[in-house]
Amino acid sequence: MGTRQIVPIRKDGWGNYSISEWDLKAASWQDFHPHSEYNMVLEGELFVAAGGDVKVLQPGDVARVPAGRMGRYWAPVYARMIGVYGPNPAGDASTGFEYWPLDSDLEIHPVDPTAEDPLEHLPGFTGVETWPDGPNLHQRPEWERNRGRFITNSPQSGSWNDPILSTWELERAAWTDRHPHTEFNFVVAGELIVEAAGERVVLHAGDSIEIAGGQLARYSAPKFARMVGVYGPNPHGLASTDFQYESI
Repeated sequence: MGTRQIVPIRKDGWGNYSISEWDLKAASWQDFHPHSEYNMVLEGELFVAAGGDVKVLQPGDVARVPAGRMGRYWAPVYARMIGVYGPNPAGDASTGFEYWPLDSDLEIHPVDPTAEDPLEHLPGFTGVETWPDGPNLHQRPEWERNRGRFITNSPQSGSWNDPILSTWELERAAWTDRHPHTEFNFVVAGELIVEAAGERVVLHAGDSIEIAGGQLARYSAPKFARMVGVYGPNPHGLASTDFQYESI
């Protein structure tokens, strides 16, 4: 199992999100988090289990294990993911860490639905929630080369306390906006140019950038760029502004 922290966790807690890139090679991992955890598969095939529920994810698919649930992840061959932790303002500790290699591509450690799970009394959904990859759901004809898909929620739905995940792409186009919340972008493919606060950076596959809330930002792709986007919490439901689309 390999991992790198992009937006690292803080021992004293965090009110926004933590983001990492990680992979499993013929191995399994489990942990118990006091916060929600989202994983988007970039490559390979990932099995996810929680609360007796098991899902299989392919590239572009996303899974969420709710806060207060033991999550188990395994890749019989290989899987690479972007992981997003929801807010943990009190800095509560994660526990239950366990790693083991898989001896063959047929070995899958079963989930025992009768096993005691911490915080079993939590109301609501307790298994694994998934969002399969699919067509672009939020696209306007006048923005034909700015294609996006909000996965876990829509920022037009008012306030939210957990991060919102999206995938989006620019093709010979530029996009400008100003958000009241932080915005994080991880480049999956292509080249993305970002301009904000008087600075200009060029990002390639594997690079990422975070724009502070309230900051005007311009994103452009002279050829093509595909990103995983993460919106930070917006508990007051403040509106985003200054939308501008340009063809290149």
